[in-house]
Amino acid sequence: LRGARREFMIDPVLDTSRPDQICLALKDILKAWKITRSDVICVLPAHTVFTRVVPLEVPGGSSGQVAAVVGFEAQQNIPFPLEEVVWDYVVMGNTPSGAVNVVFVAIKTDLLESLCDSVASTGLNITAVLVAPLALYDAFRYASPASTSETTLLLDIGSRTSNMIISAEG
Repeated sequence: LRGARREFMIDPVLDTSRPDQICLALKDILKAWKITRSDVICVLPAHTVFTRVVPLEVPGGSSGQVAAVVGFEAQQNIPFPLEEVVWDYVVMGNTPSGAVNVVFVAIKTDLLESLCDSVASTGLNITAVLVAPLALYDAFRYASPASTSETTLLLDIGSRTSNMIISAEG
């Protein structure tokens, strides 16, 4: 229904100023919109999050069996100690061979906390955190439900990273 845009002047070497700039930009927008509190979903830029698609050979492919294997696979596929990151996964269909495609996402805990703290300090309540490429995929599926039977390439071209998301049935 409405949107706002603020430009950040961030030197990639000084990326530590991002949380402060987020806070200032949000306060400015909330003041203009006369909002003091609201629930929000935070979408993280792709460059801040490690993402990897891993085909898992899980006998039967049931969700219980996938969940049992995921912890081990996370240790093998996330290139950081798991105690230093916040991580999750989502199952994204099967491969032609019957393996289960699992998308692992991980972000350094200190980075996530600094971003969330800057958002929360404005009076906003974060109800969920998403990664930009997956949020784009979800938005596409919601906005174009008739297109889910077609193969579609979504391009997310950003200032630091570009992502290709392919949506295809089965």
